[in-house]
Amino acid sequence: MSLRAYRKAAPACRQAGSNLFQNTMRYSKLFKFTFPYKLAIILALISIVFDSSFPRLAQAQGANLSGLESFGQLPLASEREATRTIKVVLTAYSSTPNQTDNTPFITANGRQVYDGLIAVNWLPFGTRVKLPELFGDKIFTVNDRMHPRFGRGRVDLWLDLPLDEVKAFGVKRVVMEVY
Repeated sequence: MSLRAYRKAAPACRQAGSNLFQNTMRYSKLFKFTFPYKLAIILALISIVFDSSFPRLAQAQGANLSGLESFGQLPLASEREATRTIKVVLTAYSSTPNQTDNTPFITANGRQVYDGLIAVNWLPFGTRVKLPELFGDKIFTVNDRMHPRFGRGRVDLWLDLPLDEVKAFGVKRVVMEVY
């Protein structure tokens, strides 16, 4: 841009900026809270969140918490009951290029493969399941997907074994507990 073109455009830009500033000031008059009031509101909200998040500390500071109910002891993960039990077809796969895409050690979730990984198309990532007939209380996590043609009732278990041992695993019908 030449100097002459810049000098022609500058007044129009300044005027547009001034209008923008005036419009902003007009809308800001709708909120008549001054700084001390805003600060008081923020501190009150922080106090409410802090007192509800840390009841023992609030009680030590003299707050009366007798009206609050106690949550009691939360259950451990191993003590939880399965939300549902499903009969599934279980197969196995390994990280060989002919069984996966061009990144055999990366799951569909973007994580590295690990012991306890299963691929399921019909459960969300992160769902924890057990296969008690084969693995007892071992917990598996859904962090991979299969080919779209495999729908509900099909589960693929990742094994860190050679291809011939993975094929020897075969196809099994087992009960899966979803947590």
